[in-house]
Amino acid sequence: MLKARSKENLISMLGLLGVILLFTLALVAKPVQAGVLWDQPLSVVNQSAYVNQNFPDFPAYSSFLADDFANATPWNISKIFVPGDLWSGGTTLGNATYLNFAIYGNDAGIPAGYPGGGSGPQWNISLAPTDLQITISTGSPGGYLSNVTLNLATAVNLPVGEWWFIFYPVMDFTSSGQYGRQPSDTTNGNTGQFINPGGGFGYGTDWQPWTVLGATQSDIAFRMEGTTGQAPVPEPATMLLLGSGLIGLAGYGRKKFFKK
Repeated sequence: MLKARSKENLISMLGLLGVILLFTLALVAKPVQAGVLWDQPLSVVNQSAYVNQNFPDFPAYSSFLADDFANATPWNISKIFVPGDLWSGGTTLGNATYLNFAIYGNDAGIPAGYPGGGSGPQWNISLAPTDLQITISTGSPGGYLSNVTLNLATAVNLPVGEWWFIFYPVMDFTSSGQYGRQPSDTTNGNTGQFINPGGGFGYGTDWQPWTVLGATQSDIAFRMEGTTGQAPVPEPATMLLLGSGLIGLAGYGRKKFFKK
C-alpha cells in the first residue's frame, strides 16, 4: 500500500512539473530585433556646435538642447551615441564632473520638462566621465575628445510613445571651455529645441526652436541602439500543448479520485 501511494504521488508530481514546463514555454517572448533603433547622423554640410552645457561657474548660462524621437513598439535601449565639439579652450569631455543623459515625455511638440524644471524625465542617468559605461572619442571638426558613447549595463525599457532626448555635461567654463551638440541632415518629427532657464544668453527662458542659435538644420545628431519587442505572448501551438497537459493532469486526478 505504501509503495502504491508513493508511486501515485511521484506520477502526480511529474505531471505537475510537466504542466509548469509547458506553461513556461507558452510565455516565451517573441523574438526581438537587435540593431539601430534611431539614427540621426552628424550633418555632412554643417558640423558647427551649439551651446549645450551646465556651467557650475556661470549658472545663468546653463543651456540644454533636446530632439524628439518616437517608437511604435517598446524599446530596450542599450547604447547611445552623441557627437559634439568643444571650443573656448575645451579639449576633452573628460574634464566634466558628470555626463547626463535623459529622456523626457512630449508636451504638444516640446519636451515636458528640462534639467531642473517641469515634469521629471522618463529616464535619466548621471555618470562620471571615467565610468566604465562611458567612452569618449575624437569628434569633428575640432579633433577634440568630444564624442560620447554610453554602453548601458542595464538596458532602458522604454514604452511606446513620443520622447525627447537630452544629453549635456556638467563642466566649468573657466577651466574646461565650452561644449555643444551638432546638427543632423535628417528631418524627423519636430524641430530640435533649446532652453536657457537662467536667461543669461538673452533668448528668454522657455523652450524654443534651436534655430534661434543659428542652426539651419531641424534635427540634432544622436543614435540609439538596442532591441525592439513586446511582452511575452503565448503562441497558439504552445497554448494547445498547455491545454492538453492540463486536461491530461485533470484526467489523471479524476481517475485517482474515483479509484477504490
